[in-house]
Amino acid sequence: MAKNGDVFFKIGDADNLFTKLIKEVTGCPVTHCIIYMYGSYYESTIKRQGLKWYNGVIRDFSIKKGYTQAHFKGFLTIEQTQKMYEFLYHRIGVRYNWLLLLNMWWIYPLKGLWKKLQWSPYSKKMFGFICSQLVDSAYLDVGIDLVKDRKAAYTSPCDLYNSKKLTIVRGLTTKDGNG
Repeated sequence: MAKNGDVFFKIGDADNLFTKLIKEVTGCPVTHCIIYMYGSYYESTIKRQGLKWYNGVIRDFSIKKGYTQAHFKGFLTIEQTQKMYEFLYHRIGVRYNWLLLLNMWWIYPLKGLWKKLQWSPYSKKMFGFICSQLVDSAYLDVGIDLVKDRKAAYTSPCDLYNSKKLTIVRGLTTKDGNG
């Protein structure tokens, strides 16, 4: 059963250009993440469902099979939970950050340089979110840093999956590769 703040990870096949790019750049099979809050799943995505195309932050009420679930190891207070919900709710409709995704091949390998410079070439205020940036930003907004010393713009789904502050609870695949 999902709890507020749970993160769901897609460990996917390289079935499209974006998935291939993410797997190639990060060297990790984790290609997408979604966050759960008050009965809804929030994600930043580019996808088509039926005749409708989605480009940006959406709220869905069902999770597809093939996702691995992770709980936050700490405790979210009522205030943190409400603040995280408000953060996510107010991001619905914010565009997907195509520019960041397409430029990952040079941005992600240089993430250490950006950290030292204390600068991010892609601002979520200007360009929107990628999936992991949305999840990381929701936690950062309530004072929780899931990926230590990393700007949310450079957090990949794999970085979140390997966070010491999340624990895998169920899914088709676990961190050690066992189902």
